[in-house]
Amino acid sequence: MACKPTATPPWGLTPPEGVRFCWGARMIYEPRSKYYLDVVWDRQGGACVDEADRPELNKLLEWVSENGIQLLRDEARKVKLHESSGELITIKRDGYVLMASPKKSYGYMYCGAWKELK
Repeated sequence: MACKPTATPPWGLTPPEGVRFCWGARMIYEPRSKYYLDVVWDRQGGACVDEADRPELNKLLEWVSENGIQLLRDEARKVKLHESSGELITIKRDGYVLMASPKKSYGYMYCGAWKELK
């Protein structure tokens, strides 16, 4: 994946101003299935401001894959968001922020992750 001129992911939620690298996705959201949230490989991606940010972006992508998605699944089950909800889930862990919302879509969860701004 090529670095974008701004840190805006190809899918999902847009991070706040000042974020230099991020991940975003539009996941399938089915609260009544055992999978709950399903990552679609071509509906996710990372972005960074420039190549100097690539190592940090790679760390973020690893964190999302190994921790973030499961944390999001657990939190979505816990709060029992309906597919028509516009509520936002926010998870802060290990120096990263992961946010997600169905955005009243009836079947998708829009997600974004980035390093927590200080």
